[in-house]
Amino acid sequence: NSAGSAVIHSTYLGGSVNEMFGHVAVDTNGAAYVTGYTSSSNFPTSNPIQATPSGTGEAFVAKLTPTPQVDLNGSATGIDWSATFTEDSGATAIVDASNLFVLHEGLSSTVIESGEVKLTNLLDGSNEALSANAGGTGIGISYDTGTGTLTLTGTGTSTPAQFQQVLRTATYNNSSQNPNGTARNITVKVSDGSVNS
Repeated sequence: NSAGSAVIHSTYLGGSVNEMFGHVAVDTNGAAYVTGYTSSSNFPTSNPIQATPSGTGEAFVAKLTPTPQVDLNGSATGIDWSATFTEDSGATAIVDASNLFVLHEGLSSTVIESGEVKLTNLLDGSNEALSANAGGTGIGISYDTGTGTLTLTGTGTSTPAQFQQVLRTATYNNSSQNPNGTARNITVKVSDGSVNS
């Protein structure tokens, strides 16, 4: 954190040879600024001032921006969730309703602007639907039957906890009496307006 008293996120930064890290500073938005020296020709860059290394080592300044995260199954291994839909049995939960979490690198007060739950392989057209319950959060919910996209729109002050509450209610349903049996793939993401999970 900006006070230097707690770890709120971690990552790997480096290439295939050697890196030496000098200093780290964290701003009030949670972005970390790292300085150092690298001997790696494959050190990761984005819009570098010097795109091609000039010799055996280069100094660097890196900005690491915190990203929102969605974990569909909580503390279980991985971040994915699997569910089984049964015809004529009603809507099926598509996330672990007790353990799904949304966070923004430990910054619980950070605003989440939007979310999206998308059925990426819509096979039975308008018979298929995704839904969720806003439950007093003020988050707007709309579903597009043509694209299989459930859009969540924040209030401008919506927190990760409020998006978590809504996403924990996400369900899939298919009203077809002859549904295509192919497994469906559903993606879930949130955005703080700058970065997607």
